[in-house]
Amino acid sequence: AGDHRDLHSCPTRRSSDLVAGEARKLRAMIDGMDAGIVVADANDIITELNVWFLDKVGLDRGDLIGKPLWEFHPDTEGTARVRAALNAFRSGRCRETIVANRELLGMQLFLRAQPIFEGEHYRGVVLNVINVTDLIEARQAAEVVNSRLEDPQAAPQAASTLLRDKTRH
Repeated sequence: AGDHRDLHSCPTRRSSDLVAGEARKLRAMIDGMDAGIVVADANDIITELNVWFLDKVGLDRGDLIGKPLWEFHPDTEGTARVRAALNAFRSGRCRETIVANRELLGMQLFLRAQPIFEGEHYRGVVLNVINVTDLIEARQAAEVVNSRLEDPQAAPQAASTLLRDKTRH
């Protein structure tokens, strides 16, 4: 007869290894993204984040994992909006993704809060931070060119500017 503890620890060890392996896969997947990802549990505690986000905020993974979302968020107005969204998720009043655009950290950002529900139970949130600065600047430049093209006297100058800008990039 063997030690009964060995029989009971094998499934636990396998489950634990499986969970650790899935966590490594998730981290590898989100670290490769060209956008910020922060995952928090139902108590607003950060459980995962990616390299892009860490680079932008200038912190290390150990500085944030296990900490409340609110410890590092620099903007009180933004914090109030995020808290309101998470409270709406937590209460079940909102189950839909919430999006916003704003300037933060010197960038124009598209922010997305995706709630995680298991049945009726709120389990946490995935926060995406996407830098759209280049897209906004390109749109603004196109609007300037379009407005100049509408003016017959300004059209040759606008076309010249557009060609010059295209050859730079």
